Amino acid sequence: MRPSPPRPPRSAEPARAMRPASLAWRLGLSAVVAVILLIGQVHHTDEYFPFGAVAMFAQARDPEGTADDTCLEATQEGSDEPVTIPFGRGSVGIQRSDVESSLAAIRADPSRLQALVDARERLHPDEPPLTSLTVCVDRYTMRRGGPVGPPERIALVTWEVPR
Repeated sequence: MRPSPPRPPRSAEPARAMRPASLAWRLGLSAVVAVILLIGQVHHTDEYFPFGAVAMFAQARDPEGTADDTCLEATQEGSDEPVTIPFGRGSVGIQRSDVESSLAAIRADPSRLQALVDARERLHPDEPPLTSLTVCVDRYTMRRGGPVGPPERIALVTWEVPR
């Protein structure tokens, strides 16, 4: 086998200084990203993700402890049987992490849940109106990082819908 011929040397051009306009737009973009990150962290919102907090992934879990899964449960007009209401823009107009990050405020003022009731009824006009809405958690017992048995449902705060 023949050895390959030597490569010609690359031309070693001296590094050029960055033009002021290039430097300005890079610094400006970095400042905008830093401000969005700061706002997301201070206000604990996921609106600017990936530049802000992601509440649902922000906490470490003990693989031998418990894990809570936030849920919504409601009663509808004409029935006392509770139904699980999914989170999401097409259901109640809000994501799970938004409720979790606002839970202290919702507990202090359960009437904040009326906005979710209104969104649900606007997005699902063919379904019976809600008479109550509960923020709850399904608490899972964990062993070796996996759930063991069915969850325990715990009501955190309930809003009785005024009619």
